[in-house]
Amino acid sequence: IRVAEVDYQDARRQTRTGEKRKKETKEEIEDLEEAKRDHLINSYKLWWMCIHIIYEIKHSRSEAERFQAANQTLGYMRQLLMEQLDRRFVMGFTLLCDQLSVMLCDRSGVVMTSGVIDIHKASCNPQKLIQLIAGFSIMTPEQLGWDTSMKIYRFHSNEDPAHPDVKPSYEVATQFQDQLQVNQSRYTIHWVIDVEEAGNTEQYVTVSTISAIRFAEICSRASIVFEVIKFKERRDPKA
Repeated sequence: IRVAEVDYQDARRQTRTGEKRKKETKEEIEDLEEAKRDHLINSYKLWWMCIHIIYEIKHSRSEAERFQAANQTLGYMRQLLMEQLDRRFVMGFTLLCDQLSVMLCDRSGVVMTSGVIDIHKASCNPQKLIQLIAGFSIMTPEQLGWDTSMKIYRFHSNEDPAHPDVKPSYEVATQFQDQLQVNQSRYTIHWVIDVEEAGNTEQYVTVSTISAIRFAEICSRASIVFEVIKFKERRDPKA
């Protein structure tokens, strides 16, 4: 009987230990999955920041597909304008089999080609598509719709005052994605903004984003309110 009781107690202890290990393993897996989710969210935000143009390609050219392609492209453009605070307008195109449509989206609405361009017709031929893609590839950031008066500023404790870390958002996203964290949303990223004042350009750096609620609205002024200080006074504790 004593042996049986000892075996029973040992079995209970082993069961409790096994359950504890299972719980710890489950928590470790959940932590790992959460870290992976955070990494994916981080990458998602970063890559939305560096997209230049939007396009949608489909094999079919039916009316339903044309409507769906245009709707999807406009949805992506809207998302782009929401994610990129330094974007004035976005260009894109849809290609349904051999039918090409080009569009431009800004805060006042959308304009697009009145009819489709058949790239196989003698009057157009595939050269039109080649010209379009080549044109996008050689456009300047300003021509692509970026607001070049806005750049991201990343502070470093050992920063050289003569060479601050100021870069366009799409360069920061593609080259320094390991240094932009998930919690750096539109409310926490610091922007350096060039402002024309009496014929001169003054640089300001955003301390915080007070309001960006209306920025998500497409057909509006897209008002966004920053708290700023002069960039040259960024190291002054009294600024």
